[in-house]
Amino acid sequence: MLISAKRLNDKERKIINNKVGARFNLFKRMTSDLIKSRSFVVEQLSPKIGTLLGGQELKVQATIELRTKGIIMTLKSSTAQCIWIVPYYQFYLYDRQVISIHAQGRFVNLTKDDKLAESMDFFKNLISKKIEYDILHPHIDSI
Repeated sequence: MLISAKRLNDKERKIINNKVGARFNLFKRMTSDLIKSRSFVVEQLSPKIGTLLGGQELKVQATIELRTKGIIMTLKSSTAQCIWIVPYYQFYLYDRQVISIHAQGRFVNLTKDDKLAESMDFFKNLISKKIEYDILHPHIDSI
């Protein structure tokens, strides 16, 4: 689900909490730097996301926030901002020449740079949360 907004209203917050769970409590967020990522440079976007951000040629930054049932990826360009809500059951992460995140027929490719190398602990935590979710909620084809 994509939301094109700088500020979220109560209805949108409720939808987000239903899809990917509530935010972690304040203590957990303060003590762990593995809940929210640093800002990453986006190398390539799927066309739908690129259109929302004002075009494919703009420089885009991305941050990822973990939730109990999914992730929230905030994408910012110089002209717009959008929020991509991805439940874990739709989430796929590929480590190739770029870090590629896929879901809902869309993708975001993150450039492998020093920031990304420093954030490998965050990605390991993200993958472990996805695995925990998949164990508790197996896909229909894995039963």
